[in-house]
Amino acid sequence: MFWTISFVLGLPLAQDLNEQAERLYTNAGTFMAAGKYSEALADLQKIVDSYHTTNWADKALLEIGGYYLNVKNEPLTALQYFTKIQDNYPASESAPAAYYWKAFILDASASGRSDLENATADLIRMLNLYSDHDWEDGALFLLSRLGARLREYPQCLNHAQRLEFGFPGSRFVPAALLLSSRVAYLSGRDQEASLTLGRLQTRYSDSPEAETAASYMAILNRFSGPELSYQLDRNFPGSVPKKYKNPVRVGIAADGLVGILDGSGVHFATTGTPPTLRLNDPDSVTGFCVSPQGELLIVAEDRISRLDGRPVFSSLRVSGEGLRDISHAAIDHYNRVYVLDSDLKDVAVFDRNGSFLKLLQVPKATAVRVFEDSAWVLSGDGASIIEFGPQLERIGAVSSGLVNAEDFTLDPYGNIYALFDKGYKVAVFDHQKNVRAQLNLKAGSYPLKQADAIAVDQTGAIYLVDRRGGSVFRFH
Repeated sequence: MFWTISFVLGLPLAQDLNEQAERLYTNAGTFMAAGKYSEALADLQKIVDSYHTTNWADKALLEIGGYYLNVKNEPLTALQYFTKIQDNYPASESAPAAYYWKAFILDASASGRSDLENATADLIRMLNLYSDHDWEDGALFLLSRLGARLREYPQCLNHAQRLEFGFPGSRFVPAALLLSSRVAYLSGRDQEASLTLGRLQTRYSDSPEAETAASYMAILNRFSGPELSYQLDRNFPGSVPKKYKNPVRVGIAADGLVGILDGSGVHFATTGTPPTLRLNDPDSVTGFCVSPQGELLIVAEDRISRLDGRPVFSSLRVSGEGLRDISHAAIDHYNRVYVLDSDLKDVAVFDRNGSFLKLLQVPKATAVRVFEDSAWVLSGDGASIIEFGPQLERIGAVSSGLVNAEDFTLDPYGNIYALFDKGYKVAVFDHQKNVRAQLNLKAGSYPLKQADAIAVDQTGAIYLVDRRGGSVFRFH
């Protein structure tokens, strides 16, 4: 009797609720497209609050999460909405997308191994629970990436192969092939690494990753032979004598932008238009580092900033004392920053929010670099380059033949390039820490006899800073 009365009195049926929720959802889409975000969010939130039993509630949550992720750049807020879909609407159409975006955020914002493991578990759960959806290729790519970060290389390669051969038209395949090549190389499968890049260049020649693959192939080709050889790049603009005033540092972005620090400030060596540089205090600049995304950053005595002046890390403190004499910095894929401060005489590690984590206990360290989720530190005596793992644990060192090392760097495949013997020699080690080449600058066959700093680009070309000669030389 009650239901009969309720229908007669005009209480809304489930169909009516769905229609009303659909209209609100359509309105929200119109507002969102017009950039009227507050109006769109109001309609979407009304669906979540008042129409939570309809087929539109999960879609509204997905849209709100997407807004916070892509418009507001607040991934942790977005994570809350995607989690609500998982918890409250597990059978909905939006559930696979929610699983994907949650794992995406966990990967991007991970502070440690457990976050990566949680993201992996979510994606495996998603693939087991749902079929016939549009998110499987993205999930396989994320699983491959997570496997690489967790150093579970067989799983990484397995997921990448499933993606490549199961979804050959997916936009994720070129990036997965780049990743697979690097992982194959780190696993000691050099030929597979080269073949993977070859497939990328052949099958996906129009993709942005194909250009990167050409650069990476130069590294693999060089290391595939019994001897490594380098020739002076006479076209590099920095090699002009006395072009710079006592240059001391060189940094290189993933896109090839070269930054050079000399006595008069920061300069750029590029074939295109140099970027606009805005510095709060030009005299405080001490060098460069590169973001996990490959962006060239400025290192100053008290901060790390983008080229346009926006701070990335500032007000870093150890035991309440602010760092005011930063000489080197590096940022790993967890967005932890490693800072070498002259007052500390050690490497301090901070999380992505700038909170102090620990000192690496390398007294009088002279340089710090990163490769993916690990850090490398040059010891104070210049006799070893110490490796620290993802948990900040000391796991090994490169020391063969190193005497009075001055600087070092790593390429995209984890090969190490060290400037040693007070800058008179360069040693090249592969990722397994084997010496592959030595360049004796004093031999007379090079345009400089002593270098003060070293860097390497995406092709494995070596850049040497000649402070006395006022030049930066490129060897490829």
